[in-house]
Amino acid sequence: MTVLEAVGCRYRARWARGLETWDLVVGRGAAVHVVGANGTGKSTFLRAVVGLQPARWAHRSCEVPVRYLPTSGGLSMASRVGTCLEVLGRRFGVDASTLERELERWQLGAVVDRWVGSLSTGERRAVALAIALAPGSHACALVLDEPFSALDEGRRMVLSSVLEEVVDRGDAVVLTGHDVPAALRSFAGVVEPG
Repeated sequence: MTVLEAVGCRYRARWARGLETWDLVVGRGAAVHVVGANGTGKSTFLRAVVGLQPARWAHRSCEVPVRYLPTSGGLSMASRVGTCLEVLGRRFGVDASTLERELERWQLGAVVDRWVGSLSTGERRAVALAIALAPGSHACALVLDEPFSALDEGRRMVLSSVLEEVVDRGDAVVLTGHDVPAALRSFAGVVEPG
């Protein structure tokens, strides 16, 4: 079953050197990794898919809720991690105990009472990923812009494992990056623009 379909996406972005027409079809329990150099339009395309970048479409549909994680992580620097868990947990249909378990899995249990702005870049990225990838009450499409950036090797391994579980539970995943980590090669389709 197709979960996320974006066909004939056309956008004008003077900073994107790559393709200006994109097609993407992702089914339930599938992952697509869009790989390319800086400036090829990967992030712009993801923003267009989720409706944050003006674009024209031949056809676009999504049958499930979308969880979008930009490279910035999307967390308020002036909030406590625990507040982000509450707000985003409600938005994504994820209960508090599940989010706490996910933070522990990412070795972030001790940061719940800290301000997001006090975390390292890698810790902020890992907190945002733990929230976005947590199993919710319904299927979803995960759209992740360069999720492996800023993560240390241990957390890159956690992310690979969690992504495989996400696909196994039937969620659709679209992610971008500059290369394909070895752990993803077994279950993610790869698209290289250009």
